[in-house]
Amino acid sequence: MKRLIFNFNRVFFDKILKDGVYPQTIHIFHHYFKDENAYLKEFIRFAQNKGYVIRGYNYNQKTGEKVVYLSFDDNYETWYEMAQMLKEEGATCTFFINFAPNLMSDGLINAYYNSLGLINGKPIGLDKISDLIQQGFDFGNHGLSHVTFSDLQLSHVKTDLDLNRNFFQRHFEAKLTNVAFPYGSMRYFKKEWIDEISEEFGTIYAGHPLSQTENNDKFVFRSPLYISESFEFNLKIQRISNIKPSLTFGKSLIG
Repeated sequence: MKRLIFNFNRVFFDKILKDGVYPQTIHIFHHYFKDENAYLKEFIRFAQNKGYVIRGYNYNQKTGEKVVYLSFDDNYETWYEMAQMLKEEGATCTFFINFAPNLMSDGLINAYYNSLGLINGKPIGLDKISDLIQQGFDFGNHGLSHVTFSDLQLSHVKTDLDLNRNFFQRHFEAKLTNVAFPYGSMRYFKKEWIDEISEEFGTIYAGHPLSQTENNDKFVFRSPLYISESFEFNLKIQRISNIKPSLTFGKSLIG
């Protein structure tokens, strides 16, 4: 059903995204790639050819500069290899990480990654995280346990985020300064929590434009990187986030 809605919406999107206009700032996120990062590498090169730099959220955009803010969610061993590829391409990113997999037994690790569709997946090692920090890669807070926040009380959400932040600070003597929702969607979070969560944990990044505005330092909409779509589509689709969020096509596309 979602795909049918998406295809229906494409008739509209094709009309508004074929005008040659690219956003100055783009927020793209993803999880992991099954193609050994081939799509990601070509997307980065395409974006760079269009004049963009690819950076994480610890980067301050210069006046007039075109930036793709690239981020990844969860916790994957393959991040380390991907980070080396990004460096070779002159790019960086933010890794929104949840540390529960680093604390699990082997059996629980297998069950956890199987639930995410990655058979035999493993968490990135703490030594490699330390190395990535030294290389200048940015890390953000994805909560400790990767649970659905909308099922929790606000106090429980804050505890989950705080435990994850404390783990990072204790092991790496550094801070997790921003937040990405588990499961990447505003559907799994309550809008009335935004002010309090952002004040304590930093800007919130989510994959659903329910309350996005153009100048909001508390909440930022990130578009998924659609690997079944063209590079041009992925660069321009960010413009949809600035359309009134009450419109059904905006929500059905991302949801």
